[in-house]
Amino acid sequence: MSFSTITDAPASDVKPARTGRLTLSTLWDIAAPTTILVAPTLAFASFHNYSFFSPEIFVGIGLLACLGAILGYLILGRTKAKVIVIALLLTLYMDLQFAPVFVAAGPFWSKALLPLIALGFLALSVWLRQHLTLLATTFFGTIVISTLLFPPGGTSVHLSVNEQLDTDTALPPVVHIVLDEHIGIEGIPEDIEVGAELKRDLKAFFDRHGFYVFGKAFSRFYRSEWSLGHLFNPDSMLDEEVVERVNARFVWKVRENDYFEGIQDAGYNINVYQFEHIDYCESVKRRLSSCLTYNVSSLGAIQNTSLTTMQKLRVISGFYVYYSSTYRFLRDAYGNLMRHFVAPQPPLSQWHWERTQVGSIAAFETLDRLRHDLENRATGGQYYFAHLDLPHYPYMYDRDCRLKAPAEWATRNLPHALRQYAEPTSFRTHNYQMYLDQMRCMYTKLGELLEVIESSEALKNTVVILHGDHGSRITMRAPRAKNRSTLTTQEMVDNFSTLFAISAPGIDAGYDRRLVPIQELLTPLYENRFRAVPDFDKRDVANRLMLQGQGGWVSIPMPDFGD
Repeated sequence: MSFSTITDAPASDVKPARTGRLTLSTLWDIAAPTTILVAPTLAFASFHNYSFFSPEIFVGIGLLACLGAILGYLILGRTKAKVIVIALLLTLYMDLQFAPVFVAAGPFWSKALLPLIALGFLALSVWLRQHLTLLATTFFGTIVISTLLFPPGGTSVHLSVNEQLDTDTALPPVVHIVLDEHIGIEGIPEDIEVGAELKRDLKAFFDRHGFYVFGKAFSRFYRSEWSLGHLFNPDSMLDEEVVERVNARFVWKVRENDYFEGIQDAGYNINVYQFEHIDYCESVKRRLSSCLTYNVSSLGAIQNTSLTTMQKLRVISGFYVYYSSTYRFLRDAYGNLMRHFVAPQPPLSQWHWERTQVGSIAAFETLDRLRHDLENRATGGQYYFAHLDLPHYPYMYDRDCRLKAPAEWATRNLPHALRQYAEPTSFRTHNYQMYLDQMRCMYTKLGELLEVIESSEALKNTVVILHGDHGSRITMRAPRAKNRSTLTTQEMVDNFSTLFAISAPGIDAGYDRRLVPIQELLTPLYENRFRAVPDFDKRDVANRLMLQGQGGWVSIPMPDFGD
């Protein structure tokens, strides 16, 4: 089909006649909506290190280009329609490109800014109406071309290496792994179908690999940054200076690290494998050999997985629109409408399709990277510290390490709009089964790493420390100071019970059923050079939890649990 030249008529909105000529004006009208829609999509793919030529990106951009062409056809020669459509598309572009800015602006401004921006773009479009699509095509076409030719890229993995450090190879290697959201052995719920089986199998796993396990270990803190900050600085209880928030999106750094200072004093070089939630590298003041930071929010993680093209496109689409104010407005409006007309059914049962977390994939890749490094370049005098976002949600893997379809992925929390409709027992059972299956897969990978250590002559005296930072946190509410009087034993176990296990040449395998916080374990083990477990019969240990509230920290006792 071809189109004729249309003369703008500001005072009317006459539908243009069509002849056989294709003009530049027609091309601008068709191209403007298309380039406005495609430009942020390409930038999004580039930021996530996703190939423009992957089938899923190709299909997604193709669909947007078709939508843009349809919109361009509808506004051909219609000045009023052109002004309105371009203004709305420009507003959508700002919403998609700068969604984190709107979220960070707070509840009020995150809603108020976008209408103000839309009014501004509407005024600008009216002013530039004679050349509006030409200017829009030129500007956004330039962005599209420059992104294709010179993609800015994001950072799914950042690695820095210092090869100038001397190494004391006489020191035994140490592998220290934090497993995020790992519930303790005795905390594994046996009322869940797979719980009793996994609990038995993990005891056998640790015994087979020569670990001494604290089955009733727990963390005093509910959140990673506080738990680990005080694990490394046990004498700084409740000292806010040990960790510092870097930005509003829950990124922290460990400012003080007495434990790492001692490791460096002993002559070790430290190799860190971390994800962006907590930065440890800055706390290594003198002997940082390498620092690898992986991004658990990078969509690039799914690119080479077994997911189908349409499954990947579903995940990409969810990431793309999730933080958009426009999308959230439409989603909430739908929810309110459904709640009003069809209550008490779940209002978003037909809209809860987004899958906006893929961290487990990146964490498994990092575990493989650690195994590879140990197999190929590990020596004495090296301290390997890894904080892995495992078995942390999202629960994406089955017990045989097969990646599930996105529709089956789960997180430990329901969306707020759905919580009032959830049946607590079935919610807990379903999520725990998913969580424990992913944990079993994780131990398959950990077993491969331990086999590398056990079969290597260079690693025969390696000290291996495995522990969590807090519990699974699969509960319907967070443990806060305000609800301390109503917290059940089950909730406290789910939130605070965690793993602590060590394998070292001077320590025999064993299973310890003493109730003890992990914040009391690491430093004593280091002080005796990992030759003996701490003797808590001769030490006073405060088996208490710390709950955060508006008025400060509140301490309550940790109940005994397990066998």
